[in-house]
Amino acid sequence: MFRLLMIVLITALGCEAGVAETDSAAGHTAKSLITSCRAFADDDSRSQAPFDDGFCGGVVVGLAYADPTICVPKGLAYRQSVRVVIQYIDERPSRMHESFVELATEALRSAWRCKRGQLPLWCSMTCSAR
Repeated sequence: MFRLLMIVLITALGCEAGVAETDSAAGHTAKSLITSCRAFADDDSRSQAPFDDGFCGGVVVGLAYADPTICVPKGLAYRQSVRVVIQYIDERPSRMHESFVELATEALRSAWRCKRGQLPLWCSMTCSAR
C-alpha cells in the first residue's frame, strides 16, 4: 500500500513539475483543479476530466501519507482528505490562482498536523518507535 502511494505521489508531482516547466502561467492552480477534486470526492463517474480527477486524488492522498508533518487519522477514507482540501480552498477564494499542491499541503497540515511524539500514518506502519 505504501509503495503504491509513493508511486502515485511521485507520478503526480512529476506531472506537476512537467507542467510548470512547459506552461508555468497555467500550471495546476487551485482554480484549474477544484472542479475535478469535487468530482473525485463525490466519486462522479460522469466527470468530463477523469485524468484531472485522479490527479487531484493522487496528489492529496500522496501528500496525506508522505508528508512527515501530516498525521492523518487511521481509517480515514481517502475521499475525506480531498473534501478537507476542497473546503480549505473554498474558504480562501482569493487564493484560487495559487498552486494546488501548496494549498493542499496547507489544508492537510491545518487539519492533521502531527502532535509531538505522534507518528505519521506511513511511519506508524513502517518505522520502529522513536
